[in-house]
This record gives sequence, C-alpha cells and structure tokens, in this order.
Amino acid sequence: MAATEKKYWADPFATAFETRGALATTWEGKPSVVLRETIFYPEGGGQLGDLGELHVGSSIVKVTDTQIDDAGTIHHIVDREVTAGDDVIVTGSIDVARRRDHMAQHTAQHMLSRALLDEAKAATVSARLGTTSCTIDVDRDAISDVYLHRAEDLVNDVIRSDVNVRAHTFKFIPPSATVQSKVPNACNTCHKDKDTNWAATQLASWTDHSIWRMRQ
Repeated sequence: MAATEKKYWADPFATAFETRGALATTWEGKPSVVLRETIFYPEGGGQLGDLGELHVGSSIVKVTDTQIDDAGTIHHIVDREVTAGDDVIVTGSIDVARRRDHMAQHTAQHMLSRALLDEAKAATVSARLGTTSCTIDVDRDAISDVYLHRAEDLVNDVIRSDVNVRAHTFKFIPPSATVQSKVPNACNTCHKDKDTNWAATQLASWTDHSIWRMRQ
C-alpha cells in the first residue's frame, strides 16, 4: 500500500475532509480503512492517534484509533468492517476536543523539555501523552524542587508572552549524513548538547517499527 497523503501537515486545524476511494484491510487483527489522504493524525512522537468518524459510502463507522505503518500508510481502525472501493466517496471528521488537547499537551511537552534542559541540565529521553496523564522521562535520577520551579516559571513566561508556534517538516537526515557530508541532521538539530555518536546510538535503539530507523 502506498503512503497516505497527510493533510494535517498542510492544515493542522482542519476538522473534516472528503476524499474518493477506500481500501478495507486490517491492523493487528482489527478492521481498518486506508484512504489516499486523511486529516487523521496517527499515533507517533508520544502523541496518541486521532479518534472520530468515517462515512464510507452509505456506511458510518467510528474510528477507534489511528496508526501508521513503516511504508507511511495510515490505518483508520474502525469498529466494524465496511464495503470499500476505488470510487466510493468518503467523508471524515475527527474528535476536535481530543485533537486540540493533544496539540496543546504536545506543544507544552516540548516547552517543558527545553526548560528542564536549560534550567536543570536534564535532557528528555522519552515522553508520553496519555488520555489521563502525561509523562516526561529525563536522563537524571532526580531534580530538586528549585530547578523544577525554575523550569515551570520559564514555561509560564513563554506562555504569557504569547509567542507564535511554528511547525516544520523536512526530509529525515540521519546522523550518518552529518559524518559523511557535514550536513546538519534532524537529531542533533534539537539535541544540540549531544554529538552524532550519541544520536546514532539512540536511533539504533529504536524499535524496528520506527520508520526513521528503517530509513537510515
């Protein structure tokens, strides 16, 4: 299956869309629908996948999860099987409140991760945005309340200043390209306090399901 066109990159605030053509398939034993394009954001980067609803021809199904495979194909996991085809008209809508909450929490996580690095020298090693709680794991055993308060104050100052949030997408450049061609890589562009050896080691430790590791 070909990679899905990700409409949420062009318009992250879109809440509904229409497309033509659908493929009925499965994801880990559950029925799923694959479309040529979608605004449904798949689970990734610590953020949960979108929920919502699809109208596939005359059928209306609930989207209970959204996942992406190594080929970049997005699977809309649905509550029951549907009849699909190349000419079927599909309309979809996301759970707007859930998406907006995830967007806010994800942005906040990046802000807090940077503040913890600046104020406590605590680098984020992983983060998870859940339905009831959000966690950030750092490379320190403990952080004193003094540094936690400083990080919190820094994030609140940024929020009060009402800065614009910009999203950037780019072709993934692995650490090996920095060594070979002296071009900046995606890992060390964010983790400026680390070197390419650290980035390469971290990337190699990711699971085989990571599309970034697979494309090294």
